[in-house]
Amino acid sequence: EEDETELLDTLPSSVGANLPEIYHREDERLLTNPGTCSYETKLVRADGSERDFILNKATFSDTDGNVMGIVGVLLDVTEMNQMKEKVLLQNKELKEALHIIQTDLEAAAKAQRSLLPSPRLRIPAVTAAWHFEPCSAVGGDLLNILPLDDSHVGFYVLDVAGHGVQAALLSVTLSRLLTKWRAGENLLVTSSGEIRSPEEVVNLLNIRFQI
Repeated sequence: EEDETELLDTLPSSVGANLPEIYHREDERLLTNPGTCSYETKLVRADGSERDFILNKATFSDTDGNVMGIVGVLLDVTEMNQMKEKVLLQNKELKEALHIIQTDLEAAAKAQRSLLPSPRLRIPAVTAAWHFEPCSAVGGDLLNILPLDDSHVGFYVLDVAGHGVQAALLSVTLSRLLTKWRAGENLLVTSSGEIRSPEEVVNLLNIRFQI
């Protein structure tokens, strides 16, 4: 007890009013239950800067096992704590950015799926069935089935090389060009209403999308 009081008296006054109380409490607990303990506190240096320290303490005994005292080591962990806070902040920012990306991908996937033929599509004299299951949220695969006129039905399957947003954007562009909105506004039907052959359609695509 006398040694501990003497140690506390030698501490600079700038360490903070609560540190002696922490010392007393933890040391009394350690003397009652010999072993080791560790706790973190803040110390204010002579220049006024505040530092984080971990105090590691352990009891030592004589050859008969009687506790003789306590030894301790101060470890400055200020930089480590600052790095932890920086990493936590970066992780938070990354999670927020990932959430935005995932939200955007879900919206893009919804827009891409909206270009698929309706499950309730009804074309006279034609029965069609399809299943669309992309390997990722968005991709370069797309299909459609659509009437071209009263006696012709068109269908196509798109498989753009690659994956992700870039492939999805190209597949959506192709789908818009191949979907019959009005005569002359797509590659399947001419402005006069004539249906183009598959060969003509492919040639027009090659001209528009040269590699």
